[in-house]
Amino acid sequence: MACQVDNPPKTYPNDKTAEYEKYANYMNYLYYYQNNELKKIDSSYFKDKYLGLFFGASWCKYCVTFIDSLNIFKKNFPNVEIIYIPFDRTYQEYQSFLKNTNFYALPFDNYLYICKKYQIKNLPSFMLITPNNNILVKGCSTIN
Repeated sequence: MACQVDNPPKTYPNDKTAEYEKYANYMNYLYYYQNNELKKIDSSYFKDKYLGLFFGASWCKYCVTFIDSLNIFKKNFPNVEIIYIPFDRTYQEYQSFLKNTNFYALPFDNYLYICKKYQIKNLPSFMLITPNNNILVKGCSTIN
């Protein structure tokens, strides 16, 4: 079961655009909720950790139910940090979704470039990335 990624762009940035640079360094833009406040986390925290990239949205019922699987996965593999890549339609949806998880997240923005880079077409999607930035596994079924 999956939801479609909304409105894929007709063109994508190439390696020399500002948009590419912004997303090429996405680890510098991670946030989390603490005491009802959105806080930035230093990217050095993620050094030597595996990253579980969770492509999701609050409006996708499959994404909401997938959170339980992610929480179990995180509990079994404490060296994995879950990074939420949001496809929420509004900032309020993004905030609400984040407050109900213990995940780190990219800020509310348009991440269709990352979808193109990793060939993400449906939500939820999941990828496990090694500390050396290699894709170890791709797909939600790998952790269900």
